[in-house]
Amino acid sequence: MSFRSILSANRLSNGTAAKILGVDKSTVSKVCSQSYPNWEQKEEDFIRILKEKGYTKIVPDQFTVDTDVLVATRSVDAFINLADDLTDPEGSRCSSLGMVIGTAERGKTHTAKWYTETHQDACYALYIEHSTRVQFLRDICEALANVRPLTFGACLSLIYECCRQRQRLIIIDEADKLPISFLELLRGINERCNLPILLAGQTVSKAKNVKRNKILKRK
Repeated sequence: MSFRSILSANRLSNGTAAKILGVDKSTVSKVCSQSYPNWEQKEEDFIRILKEKGYTKIVPDQFTVDTDVLVATRSVDAFINLADDLTDPEGSRCSSLGMVIGTAERGKTHTAKWYTETHQDACYALYIEHSTRVQFLRDICEALANVRPLTFGACLSLIYECCRQRQRLIIIDEADKLPISFLELLRGINERCNLPILLAGQTVSKAKNVKRNKILKRK
């Protein structure tokens, strides 16, 4: 039984616990993180005081919460179905380019990383804003083959060779930040290398989204 587990079981915030214990909020936080000097003794004292004041609910120490679990919501199912269909030669899509768009903190990144961890032919690459075209291609190469070629041409050759050996899927995160020229580049790679691409990002302005849709549909 830990001090943190008692706070959680009794739904006490650090601020509320500090008022009950008559200490600063920072002291409670440091005891929870075990960074307070002689935190073991302080934790024992805090637990005793809380029990004396009636906060007796506890959570067993062996009880844990798996924060990496993927909850199969309707949106998650749609993401997985789209990714599966993009990589399926007999899938229902007329294109091997797809987009997943939504507001921030909706689980797109978590789902994308989970998918690549559970599907050996899927790769994840994060677009970093203001990257050059070569830096962007090197990130894709690293995701595909754990190699970072030095030149633009070497990157294209590696991507082509990886896709020639077997079907791959590349998921590009933060795709809403991609410049239009980068989308044109991805469309060209998609056609030349037969590389399915799934773009994941936040909702963008209507005008910008229409322009990007035109690029992706120009097949």
